[in-house]
Amino acid sequence: MDDARVRCGLNLFAILSSFAVLSCSTVARSADEPVDEPQPGSIQTQPGDPVAEPLDPVRDRTEKADRQLDAMSWFGVAKLRESRGDFRGALDAYRKAVELDPSAVAIYRGLVPLAFSLNETDDGLKYALKLVDLDPGDAGLMQQLARVLVSRGQVAEAAGLLEKAANAQTVDKKSAQYVSLQRDLGVLYAAQGDNEKAAGAFTVLLEALKRPEAFGLDARQRSALVSDAETTYERLGQTFLDAGMTDLAVEAFEKAAETRRGKTGILQYDLARVYLKAGDAEKSLEQLEAYVKDGRTDRGRAAYDLLAEVLAALGQEAEIDERLEAIVEQDGKNPFAKLALADRYAKADKLDEAAKLYETALEEAKDATGYLGLADVYRRQKKADKLVELLARAAVAGAPDQLLTESIARVTEDATLTDEILAAGRKGAESKPPKTDFASAYLLGKLAMQAERYDDADVFYRLAIRIRPDRAAALHEEYGRNLLLADQYDAAATIYQDALNAPADEGATLNFMFRLSQALEFAGRTDEALATVEKALTLAPSAPLLHYQKGWVHFHARNWDEAAELFRQVIEKFPQDADTVRQARLSLSALYVEQGEKEKGEQVLEEIYASDPDDPSVNNDLGYLYADGNKKLEQAESMIRKALASEPENAAYLDSMGWVLYRLGKYDEAASHLEKAVGLPTGNDATLWDHLGDVYSKLGKADKARDAWQKALELAKDEKSPKAEDIEAIEKKLKDGEAQDQ
Repeated sequence: MDDARVRCGLNLFAILSSFAVLSCSTVARSADEPVDEPQPGSIQTQPGDPVAEPLDPVRDRTEKADRQLDAMSWFGVAKLRESRGDFRGALDAYRKAVELDPSAVAIYRGLVPLAFSLNETDDGLKYALKLVDLDPGDAGLMQQLARVLVSRGQVAEAAGLLEKAANAQTVDKKSAQYVSLQRDLGVLYAAQGDNEKAAGAFTVLLEALKRPEAFGLDARQRSALVSDAETTYERLGQTFLDAGMTDLAVEAFEKAAETRRGKTGILQYDLARVYLKAGDAEKSLEQLEAYVKDGRTDRGRAAYDLLAEVLAALGQEAEIDERLEAIVEQDGKNPFAKLALADRYAKADKLDEAAKLYETALEEAKDATGYLGLADVYRRQKKADKLVELLARAAVAGAPDQLLTESIARVTEDATLTDEILAAGRKGAESKPPKTDFASAYLLGKLAMQAERYDDADVFYRLAIRIRPDRAAALHEEYGRNLLLADQYDAAATIYQDALNAPADEGATLNFMFRLSQALEFAGRTDEALATVEKALTLAPSAPLLHYQKGWVHFHARNWDEAAELFRQVIEKFPQDADTVRQARLSLSALYVEQGEKEKGEQVLEEIYASDPDDPSVNNDLGYLYADGNKKLEQAESMIRKALASEPENAAYLDSMGWVLYRLGKYDEAASHLEKAVGLPTGNDATLWDHLGDVYSKLGKADKARDAWQKALELAKDEKSPKAEDIEAIEKKLKDGEAQDQ
């Protein structure tokens, strides 16, 4: 009896609340009793009645009408099966119905919630999006679907649906539904970093909170919006501030203070910040003074950095240290005021005073930037014995990688200090047992890499791996990558091979095989690189990236025919993997250019550009080819500027910009881009220096041109596969320059 009872009150899909829950009826049958159901196109008759004869139609139905009738028959089957609890069977029937009539809204309204309830999420989403196309006025459905898309990480697609919903003719712009849509849009825009759009959406929300009756919001709805963590007055204020809408930011933060829904200290700080941004430094100072008087520490050292900024805006910069000293004296347990004052002492070369403040503050607050500040003081005081420990503490406390790297770089500028630190580190590492902890070993490894002391780096990284074998994969990855960037290819290959010898999951194994093939090929060990890729393919024969990598190895080894064929195979076999196919097409274009077939290279890039005109790499590469061919120069400049806007520190993009400006005769501007390019870590390239020499020559700077060409010649001869024609061209420029000097 229990097996035959049909369950009622089925919750089809909680998120998609706009769909009606299908009603059920309880039907009891014996387990062996057969269940009759009509077949599509048949007529249900009474038992014993004769079969009804079909009527002869006056005119024949069209094929479309036949399909629609068949679709409705399957729709009826789906409903019947659903009422009997055969949900999988019902789903199959719905699918057949929608296949026969893909424009029937009623079918989708039955199909979509059932698909979601059976965890057929991909199908449910596909059919739901089709339903949205068929019924663009169903804003509620679109809003619910947007939430499903967000749960799948498809934020941009979700925002697109919400925009469509908000613009639907069925949505009243003065309704609670419109406010809800704008609320969701604002949250999604903010998540994507689009502060301007987020602020636009939140403007509607703020207006609704001020005048709820104008939007038909009842007390419950208004309370829910105010209590929503994503749309607090503070969050709105921050968004408005980030978008440069200071008046609205002030209004939102003042509302937060008025309703006291935020922490008092945080609101005082936020109001001080927004008042300063609005140009009212006096009001800003009032809020900060209240913050200090209340003994608040909610915003850490940022509040005291803001105090310094406000006093400077009021022309009271000379009072900053005095104010901070007074705060420290009044509240000796406030570590953040001490850290802010220590920073100022350090900048003023009051190193002993700074060190004392840092040390006492760091006893109370484990502040990453505080550790870095004290480390910098010790560096200037030549206190090698304490430096590594402080840098290690900074790393443990969560110091940003960039700040940590900059601190290490400053240490390595002092060769004597670096030698002392590494010698002491090796002594600790080689003692039995080692006296160096994990954090210190890791920092010493990074420092040794920065100082190009590769033997020392190997000692420290390997020690870190032994101390924390659970971090082995990440350490092998980082150490190997650093060696590749330092052109230590054989050493990198050894590290990646070591990683493969350690236990790891299949994903990590494939990653290290991929990296190993790179290192081996860069080291000139092409056969070993190819063997590594082939071995990886035995583990993942359908991995597009591994098939691409095989082509890349041949490309780098200048085996043009093999590389071209492999890239074409990737494009043909894996159209679903857009990223890998794109990379294969870019590589195929580069291959054509290397072979002197620039027009074919341009054609490949133009095809990619046509489908994705915002792709930075394509804009740069195609723009550069146009510039190099001295054609379409205005278009090339526009394309390269788009690429450079996405990565202002990209040496290749800067070179492209310099070269197109050179072609356009804008030599001064070209020089500034190329000078910046060659000054970057990745800018030490023969082509870049050659271009810079050409620009200097046009500017009449003969000595600088000669120096740049000489550098280009050295780098061109140093390349793994030197190009005779490039070397000859640079030598000719140098010779012609000497002739002009004479």
